[in-house]
Amino acid sequence: MTGAFLFYLNNDLFQTFRDFILLLIAIPAALLTDFFQKRNNFEDALRHLWSQISSSVNEARQYTYRTEASEDEYRKILIGLSRSIDEVRSVYKNLGESKESIGYYPFESLKLMYELFGDLGFGQLDPVKAKHAREQLDHYWKNFKESFLWEFDRPEPESFNTPNDYGDRSKNNFMKWNENG
Repeated sequence: MTGAFLFYLNNDLFQTFRDFILLLIAIPAALLTDFFQKRNNFEDALRHLWSQISSSVNEARQYTYRTEASEDEYRKILIGLSRSIDEVRSVYKNLGESKESIGYYPFESLKLMYELFGDLGFGQLDPVKAKHAREQLDHYWKNFKESFLWEFDRPEPESFNTPNDYGDRSKNNFMKWNENG
Protein backbone atom coordinates (compact mmCIF):
# COMPACT_ATOMS: atom_id res chain seq x y z
CA MET A 1 0.00 0.00 0.00
CA THR A 2 2.84 2.39 0.79
CA GLY A 3 4.49 1.61 -2.55
CA ALA A 4 1.27 2.33 -4.44
CA PHE A 5 0.85 5.61 -2.57
CA LEU A 6 4.45 6.67 -3.39
CA PHE A 7 3.93 5.67 -7.03
CA TYR A 8 0.74 7.71 -7.13
CA LEU A 9 2.51 10.66 -5.41
CA ASN A 10 5.53 10.43 -7.72
CA ASN A 11 3.31 10.04 -10.78
CA ASP A 12 1.22 13.03 -9.71
CA LEU A 13 4.40 15.04 -9.05
CA PHE A 14 5.79 13.98 -12.42
CA GLN A 15 2.58 15.05 -14.19
CA THR A 16 2.68 18.43 -12.47
CA PHE A 17 6.36 18.87 -13.34
CA ARG A 18 5.69 17.85 -16.94
CA ASP A 19 2.86 20.37 -17.20
CA PHE A 20 5.03 23.20 -15.87
CA ILE A 21 8.26 22.37 -17.70
CA LEU A 22 7.08 24.12 -20.86
CA LEU A 23 6.25 27.19 -18.83
CA LEU A 24 9.66 27.07 -17.15
CA ILE A 25 11.32 26.99 -20.57
CA ALA A 26 8.98 29.46 -22.29
CA ILE A 27 9.44 32.34 -19.82
CA PRO A 28 13.25 32.63 -20.13
CA ALA A 29 12.99 32.06 -23.90
CA ALA A 30 10.47 34.91 -24.19
CA LEU A 31 12.65 37.20 -22.07
CA LEU A 32 15.72 36.43 -24.17
CA THR A 33 13.78 36.98 -27.39
CA ASP A 34 12.53 40.32 -26.09
CA PHE A 35 16.06 41.37 -25.12
CA PHE A 36 17.53 40.45 -28.50
CA GLN A 37 14.67 42.16 -30.37
CA LYS A 38 15.19 45.36 -28.40
CA ARG A 39 18.94 45.26 -29.01
CA ASN A 40 18.41 44.61 -32.73
CA ASN A 41 15.91 47.49 -32.99
CA PHE A 42 18.33 49.74 -31.11
CA GLU A 43 21.19 48.87 -33.48
CA ASP A 44 18.94 49.47 -36.50
CA ALA A 45 18.10 52.91 -35.11
CA LEU A 46 21.80 53.57 -34.51
CA ARG A 47 22.70 52.65 -38.09
CA HIS A 48 20.04 55.01 -39.45
CA LEU A 49 21.22 57.72 -37.07
CA TRP A 50 24.88 57.18 -38.02
CA SER A 51 24.02 57.50 -41.70
CA GLN A 52 22.10 60.73 -41.16
CA ILE A 53 24.71 62.32 -38.89
CA SER A 54 27.69 61.42 -41.08
CA SER A 55 25.88 62.84 -44.11
CA SER A 56 25.07 66.10 -42.30
CA VAL A 57 28.61 66.52 -40.99
CA ASN A 58 30.17 65.75 -44.37
CA GLU A 59 27.94 68.35 -46.03
CA ALA A 60 28.98 70.90 -43.40
CA ARG A 61 32.64 70.04 -43.93
CA GLN A 62 32.35 70.37 -47.73
CA TYR A 63 30.69 73.75 -47.24
CA THR A 64 33.90 75.04 -45.61
CA TYR A 65 35.75 74.63 -48.92
CA ARG A 66 33.44 77.07 -50.70
CA THR A 67 34.23 80.72 -51.24
CA GLU A 68 30.59 81.70 -51.64
CA ALA A 69 27.32 80.05 -50.65
CA SER A 70 23.64 80.89 -50.86
CA GLU A 71 21.36 81.26 -47.89
CA ASP A 72 19.39 78.19 -49.06
CA GLU A 73 22.52 76.01 -49.09
CA TYR A 74 23.49 77.29 -45.66
CA ARG A 75 20.04 76.70 -44.18
CA LYS A 76 19.78 73.21 -45.68
CA ILE A 77 23.00 72.12 -43.96
CA LEU A 78 22.11 73.88 -40.71
CA ILE A 79 18.71 72.15 -40.68
CA GLY A 80 20.42 68.80 -41.36
CA LEU A 81 22.70 69.27 -38.35
CA SER A 82 19.74 70.36 -36.22
CA ARG A 83 17.78 67.29 -37.32
CA SER A 84 20.74 65.09 -36.38
CA ILE A 85 20.77 66.56 -32.88
CA ASP A 86 17.06 65.86 -32.49
CA GLU A 87 17.39 62.34 -33.94
CA VAL A 88 19.92 61.54 -31.21
CA ARG A 89 17.25 62.53 -28.70
CA SER A 90 14.88 59.99 -30.24
CA VAL A 91 17.38 57.17 -29.64
CA TYR A 92 19.03 58.26 -26.36
CA LYS A 93 17.93 59.84 -23.13
CA ASN A 94 20.07 62.60 -21.73
CA LEU A 95 22.73 61.46 -19.28
CA GLY A 96 21.36 61.72 -15.75
CA GLU A 97 17.88 62.58 -17.00
CA SER A 98 15.14 62.30 -14.37
CA LYS A 99 11.91 64.01 -13.36
CA GLU A 100 13.97 66.57 -11.45
CA SER A 101 16.73 67.14 -14.04
CA ILE A 102 16.93 67.37 -17.82
CA GLY A 103 20.42 65.85 -17.64
CA TYR A 104 23.19 66.28 -20.18
CA TYR A 105 23.06 65.77 -23.94
CA PRO A 106 25.03 62.57 -24.64
CA PHE A 107 27.01 63.79 -27.67
CA GLU A 108 27.92 67.40 -27.01
CA SER A 109 30.37 67.47 -29.95
CA LEU A 110 27.40 67.29 -32.32
CA LYS A 111 25.89 70.43 -30.78
CA LEU A 112 29.26 72.17 -30.98
CA MET A 113 29.44 71.34 -34.71
CA TYR A 114 26.00 72.92 -35.16
CA GLU A 115 27.06 76.09 -33.33
CA LEU A 116 30.35 76.27 -35.22
CA PHE A 117 28.63 75.89 -38.57
CA GLY A 118 25.98 78.43 -37.57
CA ASP A 119 28.73 81.02 -37.06
CA LEU A 120 30.01 80.58 -40.65
CA GLY A 121 27.02 82.21 -42.27
CA PHE A 122 26.44 82.48 -46.01
CA GLY A 123 27.39 84.77 -48.89
CA GLN A 124 31.12 85.48 -49.23
CA LEU A 125 32.96 83.07 -46.93
CA ASP A 126 36.20 84.13 -45.28
CA PRO A 127 38.76 81.42 -46.24
CA VAL A 128 40.66 81.72 -42.95
CA LYS A 129 37.48 81.45 -40.90
CA ALA A 130 36.28 78.53 -43.08
CA LYS A 131 39.60 76.68 -42.66
CA HIS A 132 39.46 77.15 -38.90
CA ALA A 133 35.84 75.93 -38.88
CA ARG A 134 36.84 72.86 -40.92
CA GLU A 135 39.64 72.02 -38.47
CA GLN A 136 37.25 72.38 -35.54
CA LEU A 137 34.59 70.29 -37.34
CA ASP A 138 37.20 67.57 -37.87
CA HIS A 139 38.12 67.68 -34.19
CA TYR A 140 34.50 67.51 -33.02
CA TRP A 141 33.69 64.80 -35.56
CA LYS A 142 36.58 62.66 -34.32
CA ASN A 143 35.38 63.04 -30.72
CA PHE A 144 31.83 62.21 -31.73
CA LYS A 145 32.84 59.12 -33.72
CA GLU A 146 34.99 57.72 -30.92
CA SER A 147 32.13 57.72 -28.44
CA PHE A 148 29.24 56.98 -30.82
CA LEU A 149 30.81 53.97 -32.53
CA TRP A 150 31.32 52.26 -29.15
CA GLU A 151 27.55 51.76 -29.09
CA PHE A 152 27.71 49.30 -32.00
CA ASP A 153 28.59 45.62 -31.73
CA ARG A 154 31.26 45.66 -34.43
CA PRO A 155 33.53 42.72 -35.15
CA GLU A 156 37.05 43.13 -36.48
CA PRO A 157 37.39 42.19 -40.15
CA GLU A 158 39.10 38.93 -41.00
CA SER A 159 41.10 40.64 -43.76
CA PHE A 160 41.99 44.21 -44.57
CA ASN A 161 42.50 46.50 -47.53
CA THR A 162 45.43 48.88 -47.81
CA PRO A 163 47.42 50.45 -50.63
CA ASN A 164 50.59 49.14 -48.99
CA ASP A 165 51.66 45.62 -49.87
CA TYR A 166 51.85 43.39 -46.82
CA GLY A 167 51.60 40.14 -48.77
CA ASP A 168 49.13 37.99 -46.84
CA ARG A 169 46.14 40.24 -46.06
CA SER A 170 44.78 38.16 -43.20
CA LYS A 171 44.11 39.84 -39.88
CA ASN A 172 46.71 37.69 -38.09
CA ASN A 173 49.45 38.58 -40.57
CA PHE A 174 48.63 42.29 -40.27
CA MET A 175 48.77 42.09 -36.48
CA LYS A 176 52.22 40.42 -36.68
CA TRP A 177 53.41 43.03 -39.17
CA ASN A 178 52.04 45.86 -37.02
CA GLU A 179 53.87 44.55 -33.92
CA ASN A 180 57.16 44.30 -35.83
CA GLY A 181 56.89 47.33 -38.03
